[in-house]
Amino acid sequence: MVNLTNKLVASVKPPRDKKYIRLWDDNISGFGLRVTDNGVKSFIFEGRQKLSKKTKQVKIGRAGEMPVSEARASASELSRQFRSGDYERLAERRQGNNSITSAAERYLSVGLLGTSAAHIANVKRHLLAEFCKHYGTQCVQDLTRQQTMSFVNDVKLKISPDASLKRFRSLTAFFNYLVNEGTLEISPLAGTKPPASPTSRDRVLSLDELRVIWDAADALTPTWQAFIRLLMLTGQRRNEVAGLHVNEIDGDWWTLPANRSKNSLPNKVFLSPTAKRLLPEPNKTSGLFFTHNKKTPVSGFSRTLSTLRGAAGFSNWTLHDFRRSFSTHLHEMGHPPHIIEACINHVSGAKSGVAGVYNKAEYLEQRERAFGDWSSALLDD
Repeated sequence: MVNLTNKLVASVKPPRDKKYIRLWDDNISGFGLRVTDNGVKSFIFEGRQKLSKKTKQVKIGRAGEMPVSEARASASELSRQFRSGDYERLAERRQGNNSITSAAERYLSVGLLGTSAAHIANVKRHLLAEFCKHYGTQCVQDLTRQQTMSFVNDVKLKISPDASLKRFRSLTAFFNYLVNEGTLEISPLAGTKPPASPTSRDRVLSLDELRVIWDAADALTPTWQAFIRLLMLTGQRRNEVAGLHVNEIDGDWWTLPANRSKNSLPNKVFLSPTAKRLLPEPNKTSGLFFTHNKKTPVSGFSRTLSTLRGAAGFSNWTLHDFRRSFSTHLHEMGHPPHIIEACINHVSGAKSGVAGVYNKAEYLEQRERAFGDWSSALLDD
């Protein structure tokens, strides 16, 4: 037995002659670290359950994603639940399809029908990857306002107020859905004030600032470098570029399908020679241009933005400012508003309301000219 610490966990090497090894903590009985021959490190708890008298092992979480102190606290609570029988009673309730994870999966598949793939992906990240990581096995009726707001406020402190507001909205919609279907009597967030006010940004980056950021992208990995520069050249949304698939490219045109756009409308984006040269080789398995695991689009935008801001030497900007700057500079260059709106897939003016029913023009020649002019201006060709 050992005293598990963050330093010790980081130093443990994968076993060479067996599938896995387990190191047991000398502070809490049953709490340990499991290390596989592939180098995967997980915190676990193993104990005898009071009601069934059966020994059960529970995975607490991945080492590296949580500190030892957090894992030890979870193990302490599991130890209490095993001794009291609460763990088995809670498991019985979870089998009734009332866990937060099962409710979230139901909401994503049924409650979000008809919404864009990009929106579903964001909500899925907020609920399954983040919120359910902490409370997924808990019965949804037992969730408290304090637990929910603790999660939201933690995001506010660790990431940003805007990020916490997005999670708050995702959770509010999720709980309202559960109220409507009869799973909950009242939302845990009913009557709760949002953690932040929405901010309306008006930052437009100058061409000189954009060129500094372009050069600063050299500090990133090749995948992120190409992603950032393509984001700047096309003026499209972050998740739309991240999910770029080989099937969406046809010659000089990228056709963004409706199920991946924020407004559920397809869009055609002209790829300048520079933009085409930036495209990395698509993954042979998934067809994605920007992926780290060969299966899903890149993530980790906050870390990348932080690195890029440091390399650029100024930080009062966001990735979405590229899109606003794209539109503003094209207006200043004299391109018609309806052409610019078409380039960034906005629906207004010539394409909104009744006009949009009859006006099906795609303005491909004008779009090509706009994207080409923007590429020349940005690169000072």
